[in-house]
Amino acid sequence: MPVKQIKKWIAEHREPLTRAACVAFSLGCAYLLFRFFSLEWNYLLYGLAAAAGAYAMRAALRCRDRRTWAVFAVFAAFFSAALVLGRRIDEEAAEFLGLSASDAVYWLVFTAFFAALFVTVSRWLRAHPLPPLGVLKPEPVSSRLLSWASWTGIVALGFLLYYFVYFPALMTGDSFACYVRAAGIAPISNQQPVVFQLILAAFVALGNAFGEPNAGVAFYALFQLLCMASIFGYSLYWMRRRACPRPVLVLLALWFGFTPLHGMYAVTIWKDVPFGGVVLLLVLFLADVVRTGGKSLLRWQGVVHFVLLCLACAFLRNNGLYLLVCVFLVAGMQLRAHWKRLVPVFLSLLVVIWGIQGPLYSALGYAQSPFAESLAIPLQQMARVVSRDGVISDEQAEYLDRLLPLETQKEAYWAFTADRIKFHADFDDEFLEANKSGFFSTWFGMLFPNFKEYVIAFLMETAGYWRLGTTNWIVAEGIVGYGDTYGIEPENLSERLTGTDLRPVLQEDAEKLQTGDLTAPLYNIASMVWLVFLALALLLARRQEKGALFLVPLLALWATTMIAAPTYCELRYLYAFFTAAPAVVWLALPRRGDAARSPAKGVKPPKS
Repeated sequence: MPVKQIKKWIAEHREPLTRAACVAFSLGCAYLLFRFFSLEWNYLLYGLAAAAGAYAMRAALRCRDRRTWAVFAVFAAFFSAALVLGRRIDEEAAEFLGLSASDAVYWLVFTAFFAALFVTVSRWLRAHPLPPLGVLKPEPVSSRLLSWASWTGIVALGFLLYYFVYFPALMTGDSFACYVRAAGIAPISNQQPVVFQLILAAFVALGNAFGEPNAGVAFYALFQLLCMASIFGYSLYWMRRRACPRPVLVLLALWFGFTPLHGMYAVTIWKDVPFGGVVLLLVLFLADVVRTGGKSLLRWQGVVHFVLLCLACAFLRNNGLYLLVCVFLVAGMQLRAHWKRLVPVFLSLLVVIWGIQGPLYSALGYAQSPFAESLAIPLQQMARVVSRDGVISDEQAEYLDRLLPLETQKEAYWAFTADRIKFHADFDDEFLEANKSGFFSTWFGMLFPNFKEYVIAFLMETAGYWRLGTTNWIVAEGIVGYGDTYGIEPENLSERLTGTDLRPVLQEDAEKLQTGDLTAPLYNIASMVWLVFLALALLLARRQEKGALFLVPLLALWATTMIAAPTYCELRYLYAFFTAAPAVVWLALPRRGDAARSPAKGVKPPKS
């Protein structure tokens, strides 16, 4: 058959051929999904998965917008890589099993499949936009305060349940590291945020007036839960003002107030809890900056609001300053027309924060955080090379042996945490502090000869922050570790009042929710991380780069965690993702008028 006739025949039958290709690809992709996830074979489920894949593929091919395809192709490539790499991590053995040719096939097929799926989802969302955020309708101050107070009350009611069950509070080793400094048992140090210790110290002093160690802890836990309830209540009020449906808000209020994650965190003495609340407020503020075109940041009220949030971020977590630097850089680029007013604010904040955390802390005798605290990933990488008898020069071996004897490193190394290295009794912190340049030269000198081991060490140490399904403990089980030492004992007021100990019930519920088929994603760190990246992709696909400003605090928090994570999977480090998730989803969804502001090929604007 002549070539021209073949081309003509293909052109005449383009639609059925395209459908057939989509069906064939989807059948193969569904089969690979069953194999990849080791699912029990089910013809009905297989048929439904293949049909859904064929529909998504065909719908995606109707999209002619190159930007949409490019954005979701990149997103799908990284997402698929996370799935493929994640499957090669054996959590029980704490080992990376290596890659094979079949993994490359999985990655290519999944990339195509998920790109088509997310393109289809994006097109559907853009065809069904929500009302624009626009200008807020005037509302009396009394009505706004009542709304805020009402939502806060619902959340606080749930938190009080956990407070009575776990009275005086939930505490772990990290909690006691702050408590001993707040109580004056150990000197204040910036290894834990100084401001958090000073706030806790005020409540410990108040408790001492009652002559009862539990009292200070109880007072602080009550203060923290009221602050968190107020923050969550404000976020719900904020979303109501921006046309979020009331049934959704009610569900979110119950989610914030009564689920074990938020309820138990509200009464756990961790710096990460208030920090997660402050990051949520910063996300909401930056969303308003986007909505108003920067005007909310140019008014003096907005500047004060912004400065207070930035100071809270910087002084409640030691990586808060790096988060702010990212926010300043992105906001400065997006609002460069107002640089004369914004740059002085940004620079002043950086100078003030540095001046307090540096010279002022030193003058007050507050020790800085140990250098090893920021070196978890490099320490793990070098320790893995040592444990695998990798390529190490004599000079490098001498340095590492001074840091921690090589045989000890081999015994102490565990792929999922650097704590066994940096907190080892024989680890020489003084030598590290005096030889910082030697550390980096040793690390860099070992990089290329041991590149594979470095990559594996990084993947294992950060697994929980990108690998779906990775689990670890997420809530404290009580007053763990040092309660007897410092006289802090659980009292369980709920058992006194009702005769029933609810602690095992709530603990079991938390574990079930973390492993349940439907609820597990809501309690999984990587799920929330990928949700935020999907929100970013949705915005970029709609040409709303400026709209992504509100995601910068979360993305920066994730990036700093990936650089310095001390252990592979601790939800509290990224608790801010769980506090901000509802607002992120609400803000990332398309709005009427988006298409008019940033038209895209292949997407028809909705009829007015």
